[in-house]
Amino acid sequence: NWEQVKKEFFSFSGRLNRKWFIGMMFAISLHSGYIGAAFLVYGAVGIGLAFISDSIGTGIISCLTLLIGLAGILIACYSYISLLARRVQDMGYSRWVGVGFFFVQILLGLVSVYLMIDLLLELANTSRYFRSSQDIEGLVGAVKGISAVSSLSFLGMLLMMALPGTKGENQYGVNPIDAGLLPGEKQESTEEQIAF
Repeated sequence: NWEQVKKEFFSFSGRLNRKWFIGMMFAISLHSGYIGAAFLVYGAVGIGLAFISDSIGTGIISCLTLLIGLAGILIACYSYISLLARRVQDMGYSRWVGVGFFFVQILLGLVSVYLMIDLLLELANTSRYFRSSQDIEGLVGAVKGISAVSSLSFLGMLLMMALPGTKGENQYGVNPIDAGLLPGEKQESTEEQIAF
């Protein structure tokens, strides 16, 4: 139900172990991220075609598709931030470390895109055969830059997937593995257990 989905994918409280983090991250990527990106691209292309063909209907449908895609990506980002927050809380750090990691990933992604565009422009400006060794050095430098930035982002994600949580209870709750809790579930207090 919706309440369980909210607890699992949109909550910032509690802890999230490595196994659940990896599974839920891929679920978000496939369902919201990729589908949202597909709608976004389809909508953007449709808007371009609408301008070319002067079709109002195509333009309206494409704008709606674009908005749906944008909403899907925003939902995926919010959910991903909540997963990162609970993953770092599992390791004993503040949720703001996870939020900060997300924005560092965004920054690294933008730098990669900038370097990729710069590389493509450099390729477009060179002739079929490179004019000089300086052209080759510029292209190699751009490729190295893209590789370094992408590697940093990938390494950070590997650490999120690999670093174990703190053993036992920490300030963010009990160890979900020890307690056998699903994502979003909380252990009942002793008073609540006695009441039942």
